[in-house]
Amino acid sequence: VRRAEMLQLHGSWSEALEEAQKACDILSAPNPKRAVRAAYFRLGELHRLRGEFDKAEAAYRKASEWGDEAARPGLAMLRFAQGDVEAANALIRQAASETESPGARARVLDAYVEIVLSAGDMDSARTAAAELEKIARALNTAVLDALASRARGAIQLAENDNAVALVSLRSALARFRELDAPYEAARTRMLIARALHA
Repeated sequence: VRRAEMLQLHGSWSEALEEAQKACDILSAPNPKRAVRAAYFRLGELHRLRGEFDKAEAAYRKASEWGDEAARPGLAMLRFAQGDVEAANALIRQAASETESPGARARVLDAYVEIVLSAGDMDSARTAAAELEKIARALNTAVLDALASRARGAIQLAENDNAVALVSLRSALARFRELDAPYEAARTRMLIARALHA
């Protein structure tokens, strides 16, 4: 599962998909349900990113069989990708209310900021971005630092503070480049383009 996660981060989605499928197969035998849940969740994430929404939905459903809360963040992003902001908003709020561990919560908050901003809830987005920054400082990892900078930049962009947003977004982009995370870098470049256009 961790190999699949790292391959996904580095943009090797086909290889990551193979590793996630292997993990699902191996872990479906009597094993800790947390590991099985994580394998199916990663499989769902990869299918979602590749635009294979039916396969993503099936993998998230399988993940939820091993624990109801497991699939909510992925399903929220799937609904968001499908254009159903209302369903995405409800799912991500539920996921945020049920996720406590800092690392998992940071990933939920990253999606939360994007979805609630799209739904027009600036106050909730600001609160989530501030919490994400707090977690990033506490855990002190490059990935969380980049996610927090991007969330801050997205808020600043939504507030039409474009010059300040560019500073935050360029900081996030630099971190994602250091991590060799092309998809996350591309998502950040989209926000930079919006700031430059504005």
